[in-house]
Order: sequence, then structure tokens, then C-alpha cells
Amino acid sequence: MKSLTIKELVLATKGKLTIGHENSSVDDIIIDSRKASKTNAYVAIIGENLDGHTFMQSAYEQGCRTFIKNESSGINLESSDINLIEVKDTELALGHIAQYYKDKFDIPYIGVTGSVGKTTTRDLIYGVVSAKFNSLKNEGNLNNHFGVPLTLFGLNDSHECAVIEMGMSHFKEIEYLANIVNPKIGVISNIGLSHVENLGSQAGILQAKMEIATNFDESNTLIVNGDDEYLATIKNTPHIYKLKTFGFKKDNDIYCEEYTMEEDSVTFTCIIDSNKEEV
Repeated sequence: MKSLTIKELVLATKGKLTIGHENSSVDDIIIDSRKASKTNAYVAIIGENLDGHTFMQSAYEQGCRTFIKNESSGINLESSDINLIEVKDTELALGHIAQYYKDKFDIPYIGVTGSVGKTTTRDLIYGVVSAKFNSLKNEGNLNNHFGVPLTLFGLNDSHECAVIEMGMSHFKEIEYLANIVNPKIGVISNIGLSHVENLGSQAGILQAKMEIATNFDESNTLIVNGDDEYLATIKNTPHIYKLKTFGFKKDNDIYCEEYTMEEDSVTFTCIIDSNKEEV
């Protein structure tokens, strides 16, 4: 991660520096106090079971000297050698810092979502893109409102592209991530039944997954599985972005005629823009 000054953190979060020096800087953003050191900033997140504010002292004892906390929290550090930024909501502040930091890098971002297979899809895309461009991707399952910001903090000047998986379980969660990442290209693998209990139906899941195109205009491209009965309906709905479909059916923009599986490889014979290609 490139260094960020305390002044930049205040600007990104719209917070208030109550203690410290705005010209100080940090080299990483963390939400796990066990990873605390003198070079990073600890963001005190309130989770379902734990309140990150209760771990600020532990982070301090490990050397951390920059903290971002909720202004409403009564938990404080009785120390004068720190930078303390107070914000309305540390969860949102984490996303705002990630968006601010990500905008320092003028590279294309590819957003990936879907009910099933999105991690495999992300890894396949990353494998292809990283063969030519130095690329960043989420590690493991860091694909939610905490994981995506933490992934983006891994960007540096050597990166030429980023492939970011986006997960969700409720409406508006992909939209939140899309506003942070602002992907140039979006990919949706399929519409299954994951989280149907929160979204009501597969039509609801489609609506939630389509939030990946929240900021899309004529310069963006959405790539979807055209064999999926729900994603296939996008072709018949108004959209200003470029749409590409893939699958085995011949009405897709890119479709597979046949494939051969070897011990350590798979060869696809595909029709791409009316041309037969072996991949």
C-alpha cells in the first residue's frame, strides 16, 4: 500500500482529527488489532459479536498510533502520542478510505459476482488477465463490505488491473461495493438460490446482482452467462452499456461448440464474433 497522510484519511472519511498531526502518515489500514503496528491505521469496526473499539488499547500496545473510531463510542485511549480520527460510522469510513485510495490508480477494474462459482470465475479471469498485466485480486473470500476495501488497500503503482469479486446477501450490498470499485467491466456468472431467503425470489437475486452495473454508461461492458434463464432476459431490456453473453447456446455472442478435456488442460472450440477460435 502507498502511504496515506492523516490529512487524507480525514478528507476521505469526512471525520475530525481530535488528537494528532495531519502530516503524519500510515502504510496500511487494518481492522484486526492482532495485525497492529506503528505503520498502520486501526479502524474500530463494530461487528455482530465484537466491538473493535474494545481492542484499541491492544492495538496501541502493539505499536499502532493511528486510530479511527465512532464519535458515538465512549471508549477512548488515554494517550497523547496518537492520531485519533472520529467519524460517524467506521464501517462506512473504511469504504470511503478504500474508494479514495483506489482512485489514485488509473487502471481498469473488473467486478465479478454471481450466485455460484464467482470465486472460480474470478480466478479464471485473473489467470487470463495476469498473463499480460500485473493484476490484483481478492484473497480467499474477502468479497464483502470489509473484504473488498481491504483488498483494494493492496494496490500499488505496479498494478495494471484489478479483478474484484463482490459478494452479497441483501439488496444494496453489491451497489455499495460497485460505488467503491466502480468497475469498467462487470461479470455475472449465474443466478441461483443463494440468499433467496433475504431476496424473496430468483428475480430478486437477479435484481441484486445487477447492482454491479449501478454506475455503468456507454463505456462499460457487462458480461453475463447467456444460458442462465434469468440473465438471458437482460438482452431484451433497455441498457446503455455494452452487453456480451457467453455460454453453449448459439444465440450468445460467444459460445462453445465443443471442448476436450485432457489430464492437465481443457481446450474449447468457440465462436467469438462469428469467428471460430480454439482456447
